[in-house]
Amino acid sequence: STDTASQRFLRRGLAILCHNLNVSKGLIALRQGDQYEVLASLHSLPIGSRFPSEEVILEGVPQPTGALMGYTLYLVPAFADAEQMTMVGVGARKDELPFSEEDLYWLEDIAEEIGWMVLTHRKQVLGAASAPADQLMETVPESNEVLETDELLTKLAFKPDTELISSVEEGFRNLNDYSRLGKSPLAAMLGIHAQDHLESGKLVQRKLNEVLEKLRPVGEPPSEPLPREWYAYTILHDAYVEEKLAREIMAELYISEGTYYRLRRHALRGVTRALIETGTIA
Repeated sequence: STDTASQRFLRRGLAILCHNLNVSKGLIALRQGDQYEVLASLHSLPIGSRFPSEEVILEGVPQPTGALMGYTLYLVPAFADAEQMTMVGVGARKDELPFSEEDLYWLEDIAEEIGWMVLTHRKQVLGAASAPADQLMETVPESNEVLETDELLTKLAFKPDTELISSVEEGFRNLNDYSRLGKSPLAAMLGIHAQDHLESGKLVQRKLNEVLEKLRPVGEPPSEPLPREWYAYTILHDAYVEEKLAREIMAELYISEGTYYRLRRHALRGVTRALIETGTIA
């Protein structure tokens, strides 16, 4: 959890990100007051470069201005605890094709993960700096906290087929409809063979419920507001198992409509990745 290790990790993550997006350059910058400082760079602004934060205080995936012109094509501000923590920028694709909508969604998800990782690192560093000498060991991150970086690298390296994600999403939409589930492409993808389509639908539902439970954090959910680690499970469970309206879930989690749909996309990709990693879907 040192600054050097954090920067080394960010450089590695940026390289994977640029490879998956088929771009030749990119950068990750940390907000420092009214400026951003580049922490990781691939054929872009040198590490340590600074530029005004006004150039990237924007929602969504804006295009660059000012000092960033020519160094990036898209900028993604990353928020954590309602604070804009970091910024991820990438250049144009090597094949000169436009980015797909799914690429930009994925880029937003990765930027958010990096923002939370940087926030966690900052809290650890501040905790270590303010702790008495005889309590310093208590500020050392546990192994599961260190593994959060491995989790991010896994997400960076994983870009599932959009048709597969759509099939998984359609499966959850019809989670309580055995007839539709049994006739869906997901039944074949899951390798399910049954005597009729209704029985197939029941088996598909069971598989989806099993993988959904893998998203559930350990223990009972704390009192509201729920912490971030419960969002993915809660959104999918409440939307598809409990069949709650989106506005009800947004109100319970105190999140905006845009955040809700982004987190739901993120959760569906996580479920799809779990299905592949466990060999449930080949």
